[in-house]
Amino acid sequence: MKKALHFLRYSVVLFIIGTFFVGTTLYIYEKFGVNRDTIGQLRYLGAIILVFLIDQNKIQFTRFGFQGSGEQLSKKFTGRALAVAFVLIVIPIVYTLISQTIVALGG
Repeated sequence: MKKALHFLRYSVVLFIIGTFFVGTTLYIYEKFGVNRDTIGQLRYLGAIILVFLIDQNKIQFTRFGFQGSGEQLSKKFTGRALAVAFVLIVIPIVYTLISQTIVALGG
């Protein structure tokens, strides 16, 4: 029973962090006019990567996380994964800005 409650608490923490990332990107996408139904879905993959990084490097070592191997992800892997998440979140914004510019120029 204690493990089930611990897992529930852990899941809620990760859900809140994921909701924050998705909500923040949704707000930014609305400001730039990104179509959330097509290319805007990339934000979920970027948010999942960010939540994974936070889980493996921070939450795992607090009282909220499970006591695992005790090793963080390497700095090299963390940096690359963070860059991939950032690119996945930014691609729809760049795509929308380029599309809007082409339409504005009459192309």
